[in-house]
Amino acid sequence: MKPVFSKEESWQQKCRPGQPQQQDFLTETGQNDYSHRFTNELIYCQFMEATGAEIVVRCLAEEGVEFVFGYPGGAVLNIYDEIFKQNKFKHVLVRHEQAAVHAADAYARATGRPGPVVVDVPKDVTAHITEFVYPDTVEMRSYNPVVKGHSGQMKRAVQMMLEAKR
Repeated sequence: MKPVFSKEESWQQKCRPGQPQQQDFLTETGQNDYSHRFTNELIYCQFMEATGAEIVVRCLAEEGVEFVFGYPGGAVLNIYDEIFKQNKFKHVLVRHEQAAVHAADAYARATGRPGPVVVDVPKDVTAHITEFVYPDTVEMRSYNPVVKGHSGQMKRAVQMMLEAKR
C-alpha cells in the first residue's frame, strides 16, 4: 500500500491546493496538536479516490489484523479482489459462512485478537426478510418451445397408436 502523502506535502496541499497552510500548534509537552484540524476532512481526503473495497481492506490493515476469515459471495467479491492484492494480512477460506464465524470466534478466544469475518449475506437470511413472488411468465429469446401441437401430426400420431400391436 503506497502512502497517501509524501513527506514534502501535507494533507492540506493535497486536499486543498492553493489554500494557505495552517500552523501546527505545540502542546505543553512539545508535541504537535492536530485537534484544530478537521479530522473528518483528513479521513475523507485519504480515501477520496479509493473504492469501498479498498477502504475496507486498508482499514483492516491499519487495525493490525493478522487473519480475516470468510467465504466469497456476490456482494463481497470486490472486497476479495482487494484482499488478494495486498500482503498485510492473510485470508482463511472456509467452506460455509457459519464456519467462518466459528473459526473467527475460536481465533479470538485463543489469541485475544479480533477475527474479522467477510461473507456475503446468506440466502436463507434474505429469504426471511424479503418476499419473492415468482413471475407468471418468463421471456427468454433463446428458448421458445412449441406449446401448441400441429393438428395433422397429432392425427397421424393417434392413427399410429391405434394401428400398433399391443
